[in-house]
Amino acid sequence: MRVEAFPHFAENAACYASYSTIKASPMTVSESDQKQLWRTFSRALGAELRDQSSVRGASGIDHPVQAIAVDDKEQRVIIFSAEPNPRIAALIQGDIQSTLPNAKVLVARPIVLDVGAIIRGFFKNAEEAKISLNQLSDLGATFNSLSEEDRERWTNAASRGVLQSTMKAVEHVRLPSSSQWNLVFQQLLALDWTSILASFQDQTTPISFTDIYNLDTIAIDREYGVCPIPLYEFQVNDWDLFFRGTDIEHVQQRLKQLNIFQYFFPSPDQLALGAVERGLTKREEIVNLVRSSDELGHPLGASELIAAREIPDLIDALAERGYLAEVDHTVRVTPAGAHQRLLIKTRPRESALSKFLQRFKVNISLRASTKDFSSHR
Repeated sequence: MRVEAFPHFAENAACYASYSTIKASPMTVSESDQKQLWRTFSRALGAELRDQSSVRGASGIDHPVQAIAVDDKEQRVIIFSAEPNPRIAALIQGDIQSTLPNAKVLVARPIVLDVGAIIRGFFKNAEEAKISLNQLSDLGATFNSLSEEDRERWTNAASRGVLQSTMKAVEHVRLPSSSQWNLVFQQLLALDWTSILASFQDQTTPISFTDIYNLDTIAIDREYGVCPIPLYEFQVNDWDLFFRGTDIEHVQQRLKQLNIFQYFFPSPDQLALGAVERGLTKREEIVNLVRSSDELGHPLGASELIAAREIPDLIDALAERGYLAEVDHTVRVTPAGAHQRLLIKTRPRESALSKFLQRFKVNISLRASTKDFSSHR
């Protein structure tokens, strides 16, 4: 079997097999390095790092954190949580917010490892995400038989992959090891263990990785309004950039490319488009949701799809560009708008929209309850 038979898999397998030989500058991650990392994050988001490793909520529980940053201008408190469970991270946000009624608490959850992302780095698509033990053995033997030059070629190509990025994230960020192993265990439950057991009986039986290939580990974060920070997507140069912390404008640009910055400073036009795609159909509702951004601790950023407009004009401007259409006083997303949403709806920035929609629904429910209460007096 030639290595070219599984080119996408082979490149990353080479990375794994010879990771220790990859020429990369070694870095000893000290406590000072960690502070600099989160100080850079904080400055890029317009906040200042505070020297705290935990914060107490209204429940009386001390929540461990990676870092805490404060934005006095916008009255925001940004928590970089050390919690591996996104549901608990969301509860932490509410617990801490209860103790800070005059501040706006935002929670981000750094993630260093995503098994699904690693699997996606090995295979081109979900349908091809399978390999038998015989094929894996042949692939390893073929790689070992390559010339030193060919091995280095595959290794250099692999070093730019997600496996390399994941290993760098694990090296450079101090998250509790027990939490990380627990996270890995939870993700591995998505493996097709039936096919794995069958492969040990018959080594020609392919092991299926389809389920874990499709695993979306940040879906719960997005649903509950917590900002996931996929550190496993950082490239080698990103770590140097963040540990130096001298070029904040470049840092902000990189966070925008990763769709993290837009969680903290959402684009008004993207918010409006997302609100329609996720169920709001009335102009007034859409405009009110966009306007609520600052109240929830998310100052509006720059528009991305249209020229800067006043918030009440967003619907018309998006309609002019073909992203929205209005039929019988109902605003709808066009195919062009749906395509734009497809590009970002699975990214960290989507958590902000979920947060706004949750608050919007709560407000609607409260108003309905108030009316019902008044009618029975």
